[in-house]
Amino acid sequence: MNLQKKSENIELSVIIPTKNGNDRLKNNLNLLFDNPGLSDEEFEIIIIDSNSEYPFTYETKSNLQIINSTIDLGRAGARNKGIESATGKRILFLDDDIEPCEEFLLKHKSVGEKYPDSAILGKINYFNEDESCLKQIWDTAFYFKDLVHGTEHNFIKFITANISIPRKYVTNSMLFSEEFMGWGYEDIEFGYRLEKKFNMKIIFSANPMVFLNIIKP
Repeated sequence: MNLQKKSENIELSVIIPTKNGNDRLKNNLNLLFDNPGLSDEEFEIIIIDSNSEYPFTYETKSNLQIINSTIDLGRAGARNKGIESATGKRILFLDDDIEPCEEFLLKHKSVGEKYPDSAILGKINYFNEDESCLKQIWDTAFYFKDLVHGTEHNFIKFITANISIPRKYVTNSMLFSEEFMGWGYEDIEFGYRLEKKFNMKIIFSANPMVFLNIIKP
């Protein structure tokens, strides 16, 4: 196989960090592979297992890479490991607890082609949405109900549960800060630096959509 030619054909590199999330991640991978809207040659999925009690396994696929770490990398470190292996034109960041809509990857690719220099933030729907809970826990960053399709946003909306960026923006000097080891905010800080260095805009798209169960941090 010509690896260089294969790399040139990859539209999306999907990066998913996980830790002890085997069952939910397998379910969501099934959804991604069952109806991506893209051929297998057009996307790759990179799983970074950050020292789970039971290392993540999945059926062998040519466009799936599983990186099992024996140390806890944290969410930022795990995503950086994924970035190192990514070859697609765009990098799509997901969490292991989201459920994608049909033709999810095709929709990210299509919107990304319309806005080639921007980040594409897809909608997050909550199965058990409690608006007061959302506003109290996550303030405006994770609140999607009032967002308008096609609108432009700043770094506060850089949410790695469902966002893609051009791969050209990530370099050895532009990665997630691994000083963030706990839950949250490593993505927003990364978005801040991308905005400052590249004047990168975030475009909200109501589709591609994912579904997420709210779990209080």
